[in-house]
Amino acid sequence: IDLQFEEICSYDAVIVPHDNPYDVETLEADIKADDRVSSSALMRQIAVTVESDNAKVTEDVNIAVPDKTEDFKNLVNLRERVGHKSIDISADGAVITEKLSNTLGVSVGDTVKVKEGDNTAEVRISAICENYVSGYLYMSKDYYESSFDTSYSGSVMIVTFADDSESAQDKFGT
Repeated sequence: IDLQFEEICSYDAVIVPHDNPYDVETLEADIKADDRVSSSALMRQIAVTVESDNAKVTEDVNIAVPDKTEDFKNLVNLRERVGHKSIDISADGAVITEKLSNTLGVSVGDTVKVKEGDNTAEVRISAICENYVSGYLYMSKDYYESSFDTSYSGSVMIVTFADDSESAQDKFGT
């Protein structure tokens, strides 16, 4: 677990504007202007179903689509498990977690079907990353839009606090 939350995911919180008067763009502007936040990234994160013809199974995972890849890279370190080679989110494929790759019986170059709500897309696997908590499929904004034939919209902010003490983080949420 230390690997997951110290080396792979370095953000402190996920901010979800449910039942909140903020729209996502306003939330992003407010978070970026808040001096209690040292870094942040807007992204689309939503549960999807992924299936593969190879394994004849489906798997429920999270899709993560950063608005700005550079902001995201400061908070999430996508890398290979063996050798820790850094992985970039490509414009022509998705990065999936190693466990998801094994479950679905897929590797780089294969395609999977991804269902988000009523939309289904054929998605090419461009890389496989290390991850220890939950299954993820990472896509660039452009690849997401072209694959699902829809416009991107962010849904959450991931943030790192300038003061990472528990009391400072508790105050942020109030």
